Amino acid sequence: MRKQGLVIEVMDHKDVETIGKCGLDKIGFLVERPKKVDPSIIIYDVERDYREEELKEDLIKKNLECSSDDDDELDKLHKMVPWWSDQLTKLKKKITMAKKQLLRAIQATRRSAGESACPRRGRRSRGTASRPCRYARAVGNHRRGRRNRALRK
Repeated sequence: MRKQGLVIEVMDHKDVETIGKCGLDKIGFLVERPKKVDPSIIIYDVERDYREEELKEDLIKKNLECSSDDDDELDKLHKMVPWWSDQLTKLKKKITMAKKQLLRAIQATRRSAGESACPRRGRRSRGTASRPCRYARAVGNHRRGRRNRALRK
């Protein structure tokens, strides 16, 4: 649709093959199969006592039509639904801040000792002389004085 195209949704793979074989490319049309992306959800403020399996089961039962008596159907849905979870706690945030402070302290001691602040300075490849290496970016000490915006969050 972005390039003034036509979107056709079909039911079978046979229909897709038939459309591909009909010769639309000969008259100047391009037939493409779009990439399908699975929908994802993010749930905030989940209680710590709520286990991952309980959450998955509750989401499946509340949002998909299945009877609670049919365990085979629930097992199929458990296998079909991709699941990934991560809980970002205050402890993890404190650990990452402590790592940043430790790296800054190491860099400051190296500077005071007269060494290079970056331990990987000699390992640069061609074409990277104008930008700092990953170590300097992770610490937040760019040559231009900028901080890595991704690490601020």
